[in-house]
Parts: sequence; C-alpha cells; structure tokens
Amino acid sequence: MDILFFLSRVPWPLDKGDKLRAYHQMRELSAFHRIHLIALSNRKPTPQTEKVLLEFCASVRIFPINPLTKLINILKALAQGKPAQVGYFTKKAIFSDIKNIGLELHPDLVFFQLVRTAEYAQLFDGKKVMDFQDTLSEGLVRRAEKSKGLEKWLLEMEAKRMKKYEKKVFEQFNNRVLITETDRDIFPHPNREQIIIIPNGVDLESFKPAGAAQTYDIIFAGNMNYPPNVDAVLFLLNDIMPIVWKRKPQTKVLIAGANPAAAIRQKASDLVEITGWVDDISKAYSSARIFVAPMRIGTGLQNKLLEAMASGLPCITSPLAFRPLKATKNSDVLVAETEKDYADLIVELIDNHIFWQICSLQGRKFVEKNYSWKTVGNQLNDLFRFSV
Repeated sequence: MDILFFLSRVPWPLDKGDKLRAYHQMRELSAFHRIHLIALSNRKPTPQTEKVLLEFCASVRIFPINPLTKLINILKALAQGKPAQVGYFTKKAIFSDIKNIGLELHPDLVFFQLVRTAEYAQLFDGKKVMDFQDTLSEGLVRRAEKSKGLEKWLLEMEAKRMKKYEKKVFEQFNNRVLITETDRDIFPHPNREQIIIIPNGVDLESFKPAGAAQTYDIIFAGNMNYPPNVDAVLFLLNDIMPIVWKRKPQTKVLIAGANPAAAIRQKASDLVEITGWVDDISKAYSSARIFVAPMRIGTGLQNKLLEAMASGLPCITSPLAFRPLKATKNSDVLVAETEKDYADLIVELIDNHIFWQICSLQGRKFVEKNYSWKTVGNQLNDLFRFSV
C-alpha cells in the first residue's frame, strides 16, 4: 500500500512526543508499505532532517508556516468558532499544492496525526485515519484548572471549542486512534468505543540499563516549554525537593530537555542542573538513579516514563500519569500524591539499594513485555489493512 502521513510537525529531531510517535510508526510501517510524508513546519528543515526521513520514506514534502500566517489563521479560526491551535496549523494558501500531491500520489490511505491537521482531510479522497493521540480538550480543561485570570479564561474557551471540534471531525475518518483507554473513556463523542487504542513504544536498544556510575540522584526529562512539564518541574523543585534536601542535603537533580521556560531556567543551582537541548537523551537517563515525573496536568501516555523504565530507573509518578500505563502500582511504577509522598519514596530509593534494584528490574521488565515500536507497527498495519 501507499500510505501518506500528514503531520503538523516534521518528525526530526525527536524532541517532542508526537514527533517520536510518528517517526517510529513510519519506520516500522516502511517494512510493509511505501510511506509518503507531508509535514508542516515553522522552520526550514536541515539537509540532515530530510536525509534521515528518506531512509524509510519514499517521498518527503515539507510546508513552512511563518509566524504572521499563524496569527492571521488563529484569528480566522476563532471567528469561525474553531480552536486556536487548529487555526495555527491551517494554511489555506497551501491547500491547492497539497491536493495536487494527493492526486499525484493517489495514496491507498492517509494517516493524520493530531486533531490540528483535520482541516486538511477534505483535500483527500479515499480512506482516512486520524490519530488523535490524546483527548486534547480534556488536557486543556486540566491546564485551565491550574491557571488564573486571563490565561484561565482563554484556556476554558479553547477547551470548549476543542471539545466541540473533536466531536465534529470524528465522522470525517474511517478509523480513529488514541494512545490510551483513559483518553477514550473521556472522548467527547457518543461512539467513542469505536476508537482503536494503539500505545506508544520504546526503542529498547537505545534505552537500556547502562551500569555506569550516576552523577545525579534524580532526573526529569521532556520538552521543557510544554505547560504540563513546566508545572511538573516547578512542583518537583519548589515543593518536593525542599523536603528531600532537609533529609538528604546533597541530592542532585537533572532537568533535561529542550527549550526550558524562564521559570525553569531560574531554578539552576549547584544542586539543580538545567541542560536545555540534549543530543542523546538516553545518556541523560543513564547519568541518574531515579526518575520523578510529578505530572498534575495533561493527558495521554508519558513517553518519558517508558524511556526511563526501559533505562532501568525506578520511576515515581502521579496517579494521573500512572493510570494510562496499565502497570502494577508500587511494583512496576511507584505512585505518589503529595509532596511528602514523593519525598519519602525518593529518600527510600536513595537509602535502600535492594528496593532500588527491585524497582529498576520490575520497570524494565514491564516495558519489555508491553511496549515496543515493533508491536505498534504491527497493530497499525492490521488497522490499515482492515480500515473501512
């Protein structure tokens, strides 16, 4: 089959969860099908980017969207009652070019990633599948609950628009995909049970226990300008770590990931390192002993947790991030609710090497059994073969 992936971002470098998911999906599916890629971008791709993608894509076409265009498109979307971020990624000026690509390639199926690309679905005939990934409207609701003033109001309005839009575009696709059952249960459509669950995976060769000496006691990794990650890091450094430092004054923390927000950069100290972009995130995991992900907002399956578990790090996370994993509580993953809960588990892992070893082994074993990109590729292949 000829399968066209339509993405809102170029899936290289792998600095965001949606890029990671699309990259591995395409790579795995290229063993069965010819993969073509259309991606939107706010910057010109490097020659290295296209070279990497052409290793498994038969064709790659990238369409830039400049900042002025984005602002105009957001205003147009809002005037039409659509979500701002749908407008952000919708550029009517390229519709004709994209339609011509569809006529040229005549793909057997078009696979759209994230609801923000749904406006482009009208340009293609034939079978179409939407990978919603998460129930985005619920993620906006949770962000609004943690916000105040104008930001809270804007997020509440965006959540309402997104909920209406998710429900509306549901019928435009032959099949729909989400990462977790948790998100399916809250998706705003009466036929939500039709949504297929296809989780993320982990590159088990890249992420594995290193056995080397660790420089840091604790690590948190991810896109450091993404609001749920910013909230988690500030909760870790402002509320959890002061309790830990009272008991373990020399505990070192590594915050690893691209584009750290100003509020995060200000937290750098002798005990807290803020890296910014990391060329090889697996090395960052290998440099630490414990992964702490105190997620309080957001939706979906946390790639960072899977990568850390695969790397042999005991993981402590919130009930919100734990539920989509389908893991065994306080065996595969440790779960905490209050800052004291987190601090107690961190100190226990630092002091008790046997406890650390058990958690490390259980986490790796769980990921090996349940999450691999090869399995994800096989699930998508089956879905594409039987899409109606």
